[in-house]
Amino acid sequence: MTEPMSDERLAEIRERAEKATPGPWIFHAISQWGYPQYLIGSTGYTIAEMCLDRSLAQHVANAEFIACARDDVPFLLAEVERLRRMIAG
Repeated sequence: MTEPMSDERLAEIRERAEKATPGPWIFHAISQWGYPQYLIGSTGYTIAEMCLDRSLAQHVANAEFIACARDDVPFLLAEVERLRRMIAG
């Protein structure tokens, strides 16, 4: 079993999330020069760009995970804090 999340760890995660490019981030694939290109971005920003072989489905899944993390992490932080307040009474 994992240890409960410390206040310090929670603060570190929140700080990283707050410093990141604003979301929502999106993941989409384009084709350029006959090669697939996968982009993770936000309005006006490209966060990550990957040129991958079409057969590398794991890389696509990883890119989708990264793109969704921009919204998922703040949501999960808020839930942790809500549950802590509820437990504290």
